[in-house]
Amino acid sequence: MLAGYREDFAMRLLLGLVVCVLFVGAALVADDIVRTKDGKSYRGKIVSRTTELVRLKTPYGELRIPTSDIRLIERELERLKVGRQVFEGEVVKEDDESVVLRTDFGELRIPKKKIEKREKFVRVEDARGRERAAVTMDQAQRMRLHQQALQLLRAKAYDEAIKVLAKILKVYPHDSTALYNTACAYALKGERDKAVEFLKRSVEEGFNDFDHIARDPDLDPIRDHPGYKDLMAKKEEYMARGAERFLANLKKQLKLGEGYIYEVDRQRKLIFAVYTSRALLERLKKTLTEYAEAQWRDLFDNKPRHYIAVVILRIQDFQRIAKRRAGGFYNPHTHTLIAPDIGGVLIHEFTHALHFGDISVKRQAHPIWVVEGLATCFESSDLINEHAVPRHNGRLMILKRAIAAGKTIPLKRLMHLSHRQFMRVASVAYAQSRYLMFYLYKKGLLRKFYKTFCDTYKKDRTGICALEKVVGKSIDQFEKEWIEWVKRLQWRRERVKKGGPFLGIVTAPAAGGLKVYRVVEGSPAAKAGLKVNDIIVKADGKPLKTHKDLVDMLRKHKPGDVVEMEVLRDEETKVLKVKLGARKD
Repeated sequence: MLAGYREDFAMRLLLGLVVCVLFVGAALVADDIVRTKDGKSYRGKIVSRTTELVRLKTPYGELRIPTSDIRLIERELERLKVGRQVFEGEVVKEDDESVVLRTDFGELRIPKKKIEKREKFVRVEDARGRERAAVTMDQAQRMRLHQQALQLLRAKAYDEAIKVLAKILKVYPHDSTALYNTACAYALKGERDKAVEFLKRSVEEGFNDFDHIARDPDLDPIRDHPGYKDLMAKKEEYMARGAERFLANLKKQLKLGEGYIYEVDRQRKLIFAVYTSRALLERLKKTLTEYAEAQWRDLFDNKPRHYIAVVILRIQDFQRIAKRRAGGFYNPHTHTLIAPDIGGVLIHEFTHALHFGDISVKRQAHPIWVVEGLATCFESSDLINEHAVPRHNGRLMILKRAIAAGKTIPLKRLMHLSHRQFMRVASVAYAQSRYLMFYLYKKGLLRKFYKTFCDTYKKDRTGICALEKVVGKSIDQFEKEWIEWVKRLQWRRERVKKGGPFLGIVTAPAAGGLKVYRVVEGSPAAKAGLKVNDIIVKADGKPLKTHKDLVDMLRKHKPGDVVEMEVLRDEETKVLKVKLGARKD
């Protein structure tokens, strides 16, 4: 059962249910389930129904099921209360202003401000659509039942736990967590066949943490069961199918529209929903793979054993979906990262994905300063000789101003902050965390600190003891020296001197090249046809991956020289000839 994790992980995974509901909710998207008389179940969306045939659209194609073969149909619908009226049906469209509900009498657009109450329910129908039953349960009730079931499982009250979990499954028959914990309860009761049946159902509905399945002691009674062995032998197939289903649900949930590419990369275990060209996506795959290999080589011990979803949104979609969040974010429960761009924000969130992939195997929950410290350390970094090399960014100036004003957070306090406390002082907390990791990197101690912290995690979960051991000083002594070190840091962005060659663009590393974020009006770059969002791949026939590469290339030229630049724009690779100007400042 989920309680087979240590207490903190059990609760975090349980809370993951809430995150799924609020965001990507792979297990909670409204699907129809057709149950046939031979005991099989098919999940998808009913696209048409006659007295003779039901057409069901699934992630794997369309099924045509004769009504004579159907035992019942379960449809997850919503009930909206507007004044004295109650409307029931399927939500087919939703935005910030209204909800479009498909009812038995047609589609209704209902303004959100008029909705007084909203709840999901499952309607059970016969093959002809006649209602047989309807059960409702809101998310708070669902969470309480999950918690109650965990308590009963811990108390070894297996029959009672199964009854509680059955209440959840009656309303949410594809709740993978409820199915998994039911499997554990049956295994502990000694009912091995039922345990395997529910375990298989949980995997089919998206519970793909095979590492946990293999280590959960609650499943020990069924390890030698043929059904269990067959399930584990096919885990890669189940994970791939789960990834396809997750992507299908993601598309429905996010409602992204045209211009996106959707793909499951089985080799890399990556799920993509990206607003890029196909050519840029291929470069992005290569960059993420190279970055991951560098971090597995230099920092993290374990590769993620699950698929990671990479979602790159148009800025309008990002603002609609993220709302309160700035930059990007990573959901460790659904292994989903969301970013509005392919640059530093993406690398920041992808570092989270790699870090959580490592600590999920280690069964650890690292403090927020370590989590954000590692991500911010490498958000501005370059891949040099197969290593991720961090460089300075704007967080240094934030930290320097805080030091000058005496407003830094004492390190002891920083390392004890909860996530909520950290976010209340986010600007300084992020800057301090980054430059703690940056210091360790520069001193050649980052890997040593990370390994020491992981090895001593049970004794000290703050990271203070590990840091003291690695630097050989008390935290108070180290803090004084670290602050003086920060004061001496200088961040001078490399540039060509006054009178030297001038291009007229602002760039940042992205997808193995330099993405153009600004083109100065009337500049040599503008005259040559360079545009915002172009990816500069080469100049003078040589790859450009970092800002230093660009500056080094310019320093080999003089004003008036013509430089050939290879640029990726959408699906095309263009060669532009830029006549360099002279820098005036």
